[in-house]
Amino acid sequence: LLMLVATYALGSLVASPTVGLAAAAMLGIDRTAIYWAIGGWRDELFGFFAVSCAWAWLRFARRPTRTNAILAGVFSGGACLTRITTIALIAPAIVWLLVASDYRGVKAAIKAAWRRELALAVGIMAVILAPFLINCAIATGDPFYAINNHTDFYLKREGVTDVRPMSAAGPWQTAATTP
Repeated sequence: LLMLVATYALGSLVASPTVGLAAAAMLGIDRTAIYWAIGGWRDELFGFFAVSCAWAWLRFARRPTRTNAILAGVFSGGACLTRITTIALIAPAIVWLLVASDYRGVKAAIKAAWRRELALAVGIMAVILAPFLINCAIATGDPFYAINNHTDFYLKREGVTDVRPMSAAGPWQTAATTP
């Protein structure tokens, strides 16, 4: 249900309420989406956070208010906690917002306010995500263990036989330093 509401909100923001309703209706009757949702998989929760995150960042891009910054930070943190690799989807949005603020033809005071609100959004996301990364670092020695472990899992699942130890922390990490 939350995914349908988020889909409606994003479609309404991007195009119109009619588009939002059509998108939510199509998702609502999608047999595969329903099957996975009732199966207890976290895909539906991730979908909710990912769509809500896109909605919040678009709102922020249009109106960089404190409320929109808080929404973007909370939904981004939730998306990253549901799927840690979401960081790779959020980072380009943040970089784009930093660059886009320079090309809006606005005064320096407004640009500074824009960047303060952007920093607030990123800060909230970091506060939400930090306990997870810290616990991974304490338990495994690598804050990005979840990314590394899932990369290994999916490579092996695809039949890749030569899976070398890897780390999102950097290419300098070797098998001797990987937990």
